[in-house]
Amino acid sequence: MKPRMKLERPTKLGYLELRALMERRPFSILSWSSGLLALTFVLYYGLTATTNPQLGFQFVQSEWPPPGLSPYFYAKPITWFAYFSFLYWTFGLEAKRARFLTLSPEVRRFLFIGTAVRSMRSSSTLQSGQPLSRSRVPTALLCLATLMFSPIRTQTQGRRLT
Repeated sequence: MKPRMKLERPTKLGYLELRALMERRPFSILSWSSGLLALTFVLYYGLTATTNPQLGFQFVQSEWPPPGLSPYFYAKPITWFAYFSFLYWTFGLEAKRARFLTLSPEVRRFLFIGTAVRSMRSSSTLQSGQPLSRSRVPTALLCLATLMFSPIRTQTQGRRLT
C-alpha cells in the first residue's frame, strides 16, 4: 500500500515574491498583460455583436474610453486591439530572446516572417470582418521574403548586414 501524499495548500504570492518575479521576467509579464488586454477588447466587443448582425461593426464604430469622458485620449476598439497585440508580440519576443539567439539566423528569419504574416492576417481579419483573400497572402509573403533575404551592403565596409 502506497503512503498517502500530503496535500499542500498554495500560498499567496506576497509582495516580495511578486517583486522578485517582476524583476526576473519583466517582458513575460508585460507580454501576458498586453495579450490579456487585447483579448479583453475582442471578447467584450465580440459579445456586443450578438445584438448587431454585422460582424466587426462594433470594432470600428464605437470608441473607448468615451470621448466625453476623455476628450484627448480615446481610440476605436480595433486600434486598441492592434496596439495591444503588437505589444504582446514584441514583449513576447523579447522575453524569449535568449532562446531565439540559440537558433540559426535562417530559422529566426523564417519565424519572424511567419509570425508577422500571421499577426497581419489576424488584424486584417478583424478589421474587415472577413478572412484575408488567398490572392494577397502569396504577394505579402513574397514581399516580406524579398525584403528579409535581399543582401544589404554598406558602402564603406562592403560587408553584408543581417
